[in-house]
Amino acid sequence: MSTITTRSSKGSPLSHTEMDTNLTNLNTDKLENINNQNLGDLANVSSTAPSNGQVLTYNTSNTQWEPQTAASGGGGGISRAVLQSGGNPAMISSTTNTWTQQAWAWEELKDDDGIVTTSGNTFTLSTGTYLVDVNLGQMYGFAPSSGTVYWPIVALRNSTDTTYPWGWGGDVSDTQLISTQSSWYHSGATVAFKAYFQIFSSKTFDLVYKQNTSSGAFYVYFKGGNAEWDNNTATRSPGWIVIEKLA
Repeated sequence: MSTITTRSSKGSPLSHTEMDTNLTNLNTDKLENINNQNLGDLANVSSTAPSNGQVLTYNTSNTQWEPQTAASGGGGGISRAVLQSGGNPAMISSTTNTWTQQAWAWEELKDDDGIVTTSGNTFTLSTGTYLVDVNLGQMYGFAPSSGTVYWPIVALRNSTDTTYPWGWGGDVSDTQLISTQSSWYHSGATVAFKAYFQIFSSKTFDLVYKQNTSSGAFYVYFKGGNAEWDNNTATRSPGWIVIEKLA
């Protein structure tokens, strides 16, 4: 914008030349027919033409607004990641009455916004509010000898702080199975649950289990109900985790 010379700033009456200059500057700087102007005409907006669907994003390095491709979240402001169990089968081979990490070897199938980092049997989330949907498939058990055994109960553990946001199953004493036979098999329930929580710094999570003390060995496998499914193999269990970052 042009500078206007005023009587108060000059301290003495304006000359005819100064008055004419003021009028000329005002005429030059006036805003006319804004419909013919473009955002790129502004001093702090990039003159680069945007592509279809791009949004204006401020670039502090260039101190200007620039066209950028919008982040590809899950829609509605929600970022979504999908994890699948990895190459090693998830099996519980020994009875324990304390929380024990379960082997899943998580692999990322989808994480466009980078909200999760996997490392073996754990995954790490950054600060935010989350809805986590866990589905580990149906349990199948094998006991090589007769006796009393127990299905496991499962929990999602914040292993950074040793807290348990949510879990599946009742009291360990309520999951009892008794048999007088040797080498017997039994099918169990599908392990599926949701957890909603907020964290204020980066936290690492894993899935843990525990059982009541059995009188004999009890091997628990996580499998689908149909042996023909491509994902139901000897080297992979159908474990899934869908993670939604809500805020």
